[in-house]
Amino acid sequence: MKIALVLVFAILAFPPIYPDEIVISIDCNKTDGIIKKFAGINCGPLGQAKGVDLTEQYKQIGIDFIRTHDFYGPTDISSIFPNWNASVGDEKSYNFSSSRL
Repeated sequence: MKIALVLVFAILAFPPIYPDEIVISIDCNKTDGIIKKFAGINCGPLGQAKGVDLTEQYKQIGIDFIRTHDFYGPTDISSIFPNWNASVGDEKSYNFSSSRL
């Protein structure tokens, strides 16, 4: 109990030091340029729901880049590099067959 009280006192007496506060202000009435896309979207328009195709909706909202990692599919690292004990420098350690169209 005594140690806990000493720790509480130490934390209250010596709070952590934070760097200077950064203030960011945005004037929504002023335009300096266009915000560029940088990340696309994860998972394709066919998704994981069987029979659902959102291709047209993707086009309508302007999705033009789809990341396929973490989709548990053909381009996931566990599919391309299936043996984690294999040598990363050996091209035989990689299997790209599932990612080919």
